[in-house]
Amino acid sequence: MIEFLEKIRYIYEEAFPIDERRDFKQLTDIFDINKNIGIEPITENDRIIGFIIYWIFDSFVYIEHFAVDKEKRGNGIGTEILKRFIAKTDRPIVLEAELPTDKISTDRITFYQRLGFELHNYKYIQPAYDTDRNPIELCLMSHSMTSNIPDLDTVRDTLYQYVYGIVI
Repeated sequence: MIEFLEKIRYIYEEAFPIDERRDFKQLTDIFDINKNIGIEPITENDRIIGFIIYWIFDSFVYIEHFAVDKEKRGNGIGTEILKRFIAKTDRPIVLEAELPTDKISTDRITFYQRLGFELHNYKYIQPAYDTDRNPIELCLMSHSMTSNIPDLDTVRDTLYQYVYGIVI
């Protein structure tokens, strides 16, 4: 698993600001100790060009990180991968998105909305991943084709406990 994760390291560190990602060692370690987390690679010609890191919970699936190599963005690859991920998931999907404060963050939210995600009017703070990182105010978005999303307080509490290690 570590060798595979090394292949996504550049994309991971390039796509997410330091406060929005784990230290890479912490990321590799979490795959060894947690059965709820998974990763889906995005490949082209046997080369990794992106990934989805997700968590499976009883009542929803949480996408922690989704990224496509910057050289491949804008070609519909992300749309197709996310459509496939949505189609094979039997639970509501939740993700965090940056607040719509500029064109890039607004476009990102619009991208998710085009795929059927709903932007929630809910005050949400992503806890700091580590002591050298900062908490961030983000938006919660969800996609549900077959069942209702759980109460957002329940979603937050689940993420805080299992993803961020905060005892509620």
